[in-house]
Amino acid sequence: MEASDKILSRMGMYLVIKLSLKLVKQPSFKTAFKALRDEIKSEYTRHSYIADSDNLSAEERRIFKNLSMGIDD
Repeated sequence: MEASDKILSRMGMYLVIKLSLKLVKQPSFKTAFKALRDEIKSEYTRHSYIADSDNLSAEERRIFKNLSMGIDD
């Protein structure tokens, strides 16, 4: 199987989340870090249905829910 066939056979099997650092362009590291953290939290919230998946262990589910609520682990 060629590499491209292998890649194509797996398309759509995994969730891909795209984050851009352009979205968090800020005047200081502290505000940029907070903006990036908020973007990540937003993505976890947007994909909250994953927390109900049977594919996650109890620990992964706990971490996922904490991240979607902005709680540091």
